[in-house]
Amino acid sequence: MKRILSVLVVFGLVMAFACGGGGDDVKSVMEDFLSTFGSFVDKMEKAESADAVASAMEDVADAFKSLVPRMIKLKESNPDFDFKSGKLGEDFKELEARLKAMNEKMDGMRSKFMKYMSDPKVMAALKKFMEAMKGMEK
Repeated sequence: MKRILSVLVVFGLVMAFACGGGGDDVKSVMEDFLSTFGSFVDKMEKAESADAVASAMEDVADAFKSLVPRMIKLKESNPDFDFKSGKLGEDFKELEARLKAMNEKMDGMRSKFMKYMSDPKVMAALKKFMEAMKGMEK
């Protein structure tokens, strides 16, 4: 779970740092990420079974299949990202606040994920999620 949360946070930070290179494209990708991440957070909050956790993870993995290539492209076109800062900049304060709130909610879900982590469906969903995130670890 810690790895998933770390990947999501890194993904969010990559989105954040992309904001230095052209507002409209960055805002579009960031909005798509926040919508997807927000839906995932909501589903995880409501999950009361391994099936529900696996479903939430599969849904976010499916969405990230199209988001990750966009993020990688944005990242490649903005080589001067500062990965130590979590700030989006003055133009994106509202997006920054939403990202921060979602990341705080994710912190509270570790125990829920850990409860169902050994379930085969959750493990399969985790594998699917990690596949979808390939390329973001750079």
